[in-house]
Amino acid sequence: MKYLMIDTNIYIDMVVARNQDHKPESYNHLLKLLDYGEIRVLIPKIVITEVFRHIDNEIDKIGQGIKHIKSTINGFYWVNSNEEIEQFNEKLKPVKKGINGLIDEFERSKNKYKENSRNLFNKLFNHNNTIIINETEDIVFKATQRKIHKLRPFHYGKDKDSMADSIIIETLINIKDLMTFDDDVIYFISRNPSDFSKNEKEGKDLLHKDIKLSLVEKEIIDQVHYRLLFTKTLLEDFKNETEHVGLIEELEAEKEWETEMRIQESKDYEIEMNREAGGLTPLSADYDEIIAELDPIQDLIYRLEQFQKELTVRYENYAEIYSFLGDELGSRNFQEVLELAANFNEQKPLLELDIEGCNDENDLVNEIFSIVHELCLDVNEIEVDDMFHYQDYFESNATLAIIRGFNGEQYRIDTLGSLSPSNGESDNIYLSIYKNEQRIKEAIITINYGFLDFDEDGNAGDGREESIDINTEDIIQEIESIKNRVISEIDLKHKVLKRIIENLGIIVD
Repeated sequence: MKYLMIDTNIYIDMVVARNQDHKPESYNHLLKLLDYGEIRVLIPKIVITEVFRHIDNEIDKIGQGIKHIKSTINGFYWVNSNEEIEQFNEKLKPVKKGINGLIDEFERSKNKYKENSRNLFNKLFNHNNTIIINETEDIVFKATQRKIHKLRPFHYGKDKDSMADSIIIETLINIKDLMTFDDDVIYFISRNPSDFSKNEKEGKDLLHKDIKLSLVEKEIIDQVHYRLLFTKTLLEDFKNETEHVGLIEELEAEKEWETEMRIQESKDYEIEMNREAGGLTPLSADYDEIIAELDPIQDLIYRLEQFQKELTVRYENYAEIYSFLGDELGSRNFQEVLELAANFNEQKPLLELDIEGCNDENDLVNEIFSIVHELCLDVNEIEVDDMFHYQDYFESNATLAIIRGFNGEQYRIDTLGSLSPSNGESDNIYLSIYKNEQRIKEAIITINYGFLDFDEDGNAGDGREESIDINTEDIIQEIESIKNRVISEIDLKHKVLKRIIENLGIIVD
C-alpha cells in the first residue's frame, strides 16, 4: 500500500492561497484519490492540532492585507493643482470602491470561510481512508531528545519552536511501532526544506542526515520517500492511481506550474546565499522589526510614551481639583452655596453666576459648573484615554498614534509604504503627521537592500551596501510642539479652575 504523509503547511495551502506553491485544486485531488480508495493518508494528530490552530489566523491575515491596501490607497496624493487633483480623485474613486467592497465582502463572509475550511478538513481527516496516528509518550520523548541534541528539525544556535515538526518526524521514523507496516511505502511531502532537507540548494530533495540515519536504524529507509511538491508527487509517484481517477491532464498542467515555482525558489535561494556570504540581511527578514530597532524610531516611540505619561499626570491633576470643587459644593447646604456664589459675583467676573432662578443647592451647583464648563474642561465628557492612543512598536502601513486636542483638532501619526525586499532595490516608508486629515509633517524611511554577486570562480563581484536612511527630526519637533500645546491648554484650564474656586471663597491647598 502507498501512503501519503503531508506536512501542516501543505494542508493550509490547500484552502488559503497565501503563496503560489499550491493551487486550491490540491484538496479536491487528494479527496478524489481517497474516495476511490487508491491511497491512504497518514496524519499525525499533531498535524490536525496545528492545522486548526493556524487556519483562522491565516484567514484573518487576508482581511488584514486588504485593509493595508486600503490604507495605502488613502495615503495617495497628487500634484497641487485643482484640476489635476479632481481628475486624480475621480480616477481613484472606483479603486477605493472596489477595495471597500472587498473589505465588506470579507467581513461578511470571514466566519463562513473559517467554518467552511474547518468542514473541509474534518471531511478529510475523518475519511475512511485516513489514518490518524496519536503521539505516544515514547514519540514525545524521542521528539524531545531531538530538541536536546539539536537534531533536525531543530537547529543549533536557533530558538525556533520545532516540537510539532519533531513529533511528525518521529512518527514517520517509528511508523512500524505505531501501525502495521510491512512492504508498504510512505511519501512524506513538506514545503519545509530548511528543517528537513540535506541542503537547501543542492540537496533540497534529500532528507537531512539527522533524519536519514534514524530511518536507516529502523530499516525503513527504502520505504520512505521525501518530496517537496504535492502535484509532482501525484503525477510521478502515484501515476497509476491518478490515471484510474482521471486526474492526469489536470495534474500535468499543474506540474509545469509547480516546476516554474521551484526554479524561482532556487534563484531566490542563491540570492540569499550570496547575501549571507556578503553579510547582508536576508530578504526574508522582518524589516518592520529591523526598522523598529533603529535609534530614531526608538526615540519616536519614547517621545509618544512620555507624551502619554505627561498628559495623564496633568489631566489627573486637573480632574483632582475638579472633583475637589464638586466635593466642596456637595458638602454645603443651600444657604452656604448661595454665599459662595455671591462671593464669586462680588469679584465682578466677565461671566457672572445667575442665582436669581436657583431654588435649591442643586440649581446653584449646576450654575457654578456651567461657568466651569464654559471656561474650563468637563471631566465627565473628556476621558484622557480617548485623547491619546499610541502603539508602542513600529509597524508599516499603520497608525502609530492618535491625539485629540480640546478644541476639536485631531492629530494622527501614520506610516505608509509597502516593503517588497528585492536584491539591489530599495523601498520607502512615509512617516507622516496629519492634523484634521491634512498632512503637516513627513519623514521618509528609505530601505536600500544592497546586493552582492559572485563570479564563476566564487570571487566577489559587483555589489552595493545595504542601508536604512531616516531623519525624524521634524517629526519629533512636531510631536513636542503638539504636546506642549495640549499640556499648556490643560495647565491654563487648571489655573482658571483654581481661580474660580478661590473666587468662590473656597481655600485650595
